[in-house]
Amino acid sequence: MAGESSLLFGPFCLDPHAQRVWRENELLDFDPLTFKVLHYFVRHPHQTISRQELLEQVWGYEVSRDEVWQQIYRVRQQLGEGWIRTVRGQGYRFERDVVERARVLEGGVAHQLPSRRNPLFIGRDALLETMRERMTSGYAIALTQAIHGLGGVGKTQLALEYSPDIVRTMMLSGGYGQRGP
Repeated sequence: MAGESSLLFGPFCLDPHAQRVWRENELLDFDPLTFKVLHYFVRHPHQTISRQELLEQVWGYEVSRDEVWQQIYRVRQQLGEGWIRTVRGQGYRFERDVVERARVLEGGVAHQLPSRRNPLFIGRDALLETMRERMTSGYAIALTQAIHGLGGVGKTQLALEYSPDIVRTMMLSGGYGQRGP
């Protein structure tokens, strides 16, 4: 796992080296075995993986059917519905696309990173653009900008709109998944 690039899927980032998983900017609680199961699935997206293959590649020894099922159940609990599908009589399949952070750094897939743009948030595009420009230009104050104004003018929503840009920039700069977002 050492030296392997972080893996991005949907709102998740899996860091194999640190053995951590984030959902957007929230660190998820995975025990070591559950992490290994998720990591194996994420490294083999859209492939049906048999119980035997999981035993050989994750455990390395024989365990009960219940133990395999329990670990998959734990992964499903953390990720939510629709990520791992049971293929009756064959095994399990990770149903989502996975992108290595190294590919994001090349610039080829940055548009696939999650964004929570609120369609009802209007009238602050110029300010958001200024904040984005400052962040990408290396302007030091960009990450510590103060948003101020009268109550009810949209300061909280502006901060919420800006937050995905901070996470995205950290991912592109290599900071995401190492210190935590």
